[in-house]
Amino acid sequence: MFSVPARYPEAFGLYVVEALASGVPVVLPHSGAFPELVEQTKGGLVYQPNDPGTLAESLEALLIDPDQSKKIGLNGHEVVSRDFANENLASRLVDNVLSPLQEQT
Repeated sequence: MFSVPARYPEAFGLYVVEALASGVPVVLPHSGAFPELVEQTKGGLVYQPNDPGTLAESLEALLIDPDQSKKIGLNGHEVVSRDFANENLASRLVDNVLSPLQEQT
């Protein structure tokens, strides 16, 4: 399990994607980009920011159910491998940014 109780919202959190790519479930505050990353990957849990009680509850939920924790970690790994692979990101860049520019010329 990987948790960074960031006190301020973050725009992306590359370290979260790296943890997910490794199959490690994450526990993150419900702020910044974290809720979207967790929702997209189904690779972890979010808790209320600056609330140590909800952080502890989220950590405990994964610790007391190792099978579920493993499943969540595998979900994250699969989605990150598919959606965040360099080849896929480059392809989407071409499709979404460069193709419309080429059509204008």
